[in-house]
Amino acid sequence: MLGNHLQYDLDTYFHKINKLMVCKGSRKKKLIEELKASIEDFLDDHPEASIHDIVGRFGTPEDIAIDYISSVEGSEFGNDLNSARFIKRAALFVGLAIVIIFCVLCIFCYLKNAESADGFTDFGVAEGIKLLKNGG
Repeated sequence: MLGNHLQYDLDTYFHKINKLMVCKGSRKKKLIEELKASIEDFLDDHPEASIHDIVGRFGTPEDIAIDYISSVEGSEFGNDLNSARFIKRAALFVGLAIVIIFCVLCIFCYLKNAESADGFTDFGVAEGIKLLKNGG
């Protein structure tokens, strides 16, 4: 059974690794699960180990992320980056489409209202007051 402090440190350790990894979520989850199993084995053999011992044995979150990136084939890493880039571009496209549709609808409503306002004259304030005084 891990102490609360060590468990908190391990949770923080895994969270940092998760943030630093540049890969698909499923691959990230698998890597972290394998690392957790290795750390559990290490803790079984070294029950008094601290987070410093674990970092000394397995590396910092940054070291783990760098080791992973250097071990991945270029095409596999490129595919992950291309997927992220595609998602960002798709979101941008959808956002622009929404803005364009909104603008078209605004123009349509403006033109529709302009048609229904035919025959009405735009008076200034002074002209409007004169008309009201003269009875209309």
